[in-house]
Amino acid sequence: MKKKYIILIHIFFWLLAGSLNFAFLIFREGVSSQYYIQITIKTIFEALDFYLVYLLIIPRFFNRKKLLVFFLVVIIYLLIFIPIYLTANYFELAVQNIREGKWPTIIQYIQAAYYVVLYAFLGGLFRLSIEGIKSNQQKAFLEKQNAKNELAFLRSQINPHFLFNVLNTIHSFINSNNPNAAKAVIRLSDIMRYMLTDATKELITLEEEVEYLNSYIELQNYRLEKPEFVDFRISGNIKGILLPPLLLIPFVENAFKHGKKEGRSTGISMKLEVNPAYLNFIISNSINPFSGLLNESSDHLGLNNVKRRLELLYPGRHTLKINTFEKEFTVHLHLIMSK
Repeated sequence: MKKKYIILIHIFFWLLAGSLNFAFLIFREGVSSQYYIQITIKTIFEALDFYLVYLLIIPRFFNRKKLLVFFLVVIIYLLIFIPIYLTANYFELAVQNIREGKWPTIIQYIQAAYYVVLYAFLGGLFRLSIEGIKSNQQKAFLEKQNAKNELAFLRSQINPHFLFNVLNTIHSFINSNNPNAAKAVIRLSDIMRYMLTDATKELITLEEEVEYLNSYIELQNYRLEKPEFVDFRISGNIKGILLPPLLLIPFVENAFKHGKKEGRSTGISMKLEVNPAYLNFIISNSINPFSGLLNESSDHLGLNNVKRRLELLYPGRHTLKINTFEKEFTVHLHLIMSK
């Protein structure tokens, strides 16, 4: 909680407390100035009581592990402050009683004890409430920072992981004298431009992400020499939709890495459904039994990475279904875009 808000709360509280102290005098006739002085003194000592607890006792002595010490300090404080408060509020009467050898009545002690305990309690409650709010805010800030740092780390994992796969692809082009090697290098430069600019942002447009996916697919198609290998369909208007960068590429990478390249012309089917409220991304690929996809102990860095990013970025606003069938591997991602 900001300091200015704390000050405003204190000002409001004492305006209210002071108004209540003086309120009953408004309806009384023939009230002398002595009454106003007495009420002013009463309010000052209530404030002193409040801030002794607020600024001294709670910060220095309140400890959940040493509550006994705290309660002893509070009791000693009350035993000292109640007579002081009583004397200050009934000063003339106290002086007269001392001269006559009289002591304050039980009712006067009870009244004094009531107000001292009340304002001491309020001072402690204010302090603990503000400390609790500050603690929760600090905890939320640290959690947010930790999540932000973790997201940055996860995103940094994607870039070298992806780059390693692409360089392997281009390496295979060069070794086989594939005429698409030059085109692949140009396409890689487009992808690297994206990774060095847009991928560093917290959010990008879905158009940019789709363009990135198309660049990656085109690069892989150069290697496979099967332009029809990927069937990528989009339904809905992708303009104006924002999402974190590099969120969909791990699923596409995984499909190319573990998918069966032989056989049917369409090896990977992708469908992107979008509207302002939600996004569906469905991808399936035929399984290569020798890819290691069916081995549960295999390391799927990209998939594990994106799962964690989804947990951090869309808590309670996403579902991710990954299914392995006899001949097909499917992923269905559903994101709720609007909060």
